Amino acid sequence: MRNSKVAIIMALCTGAVLLTAGCSTMPEQAPPPPPPAQVVVEYDSQALGSYRQARLFMEQGRYELAREQYLVALSLARNEDLRERLQHELQAADRMVRSMR
Repeated sequence: MRNSKVAIIMALCTGAVLLTAGCSTMPEQAPPPPPPAQVVVEYDSQALGSYRQARLFMEQGRYELAREQYLVALSLARNEDLRERLQHELQAADRMVRSMR
């Protein structure tokens, strides 16, 4: 009799475990989305030419001409990295023009 009670209790426990095995309080998580595709934009040759010319003008101390070339290069630039660099250089040229006045 004792063995039959143990067997019944074991069967009930096993059934309870099997019934609750599929239940979970955590919602099923979806897989993470794939990373966005990177777009490669090459540097524009005209923008680089204006950038080089502006750097040359800066070396010569011709800050207003350098500022103009930075603006031309900035208007032609398609690459975000180049645009950031040109904006930084343009600000430097503006500071030099203001300091010379």
